[in-house]
Amino acid sequence: MASTPELIESRVGKNPEYIKAFRKVFGEDEITFDNITKAIAAYEKILVTRSSYDEFLEGNETALTKEEKRGLNLFIDMGCKPVILSLLLVDKRFKSFRYERITVLLI
Repeated sequence: MASTPELIESRVGKNPEYIKAFRKVFGEDEITFDNITKAIAAYEKILVTRSSYDEFLEGNETALTKEEKRGLNLFIDMGCKPVILSLLLVDKRFKSFRYERITVLLI
């Protein structure tokens, strides 16, 4: 997003609808970056972003197309599955992994 907390507070604080909503929810006239992040987190908790991949993980073998299954197998075969699982299940922090050479052969 390339914005500072101060810039975000300033922009959100200029919207009369946000000012009313923040006052109602947080009981404060000042819009703080902390309260903005809390509001975004509350919003994200109610999002339902299901995909055909979710259905596949739940056992629906027909949820993915043939091409999607090939892509998933390629992803797993290249060793990406353990990396993703470690990111999601171990400490939930972003990590940067460097790969010197990856060659993808599309058949």
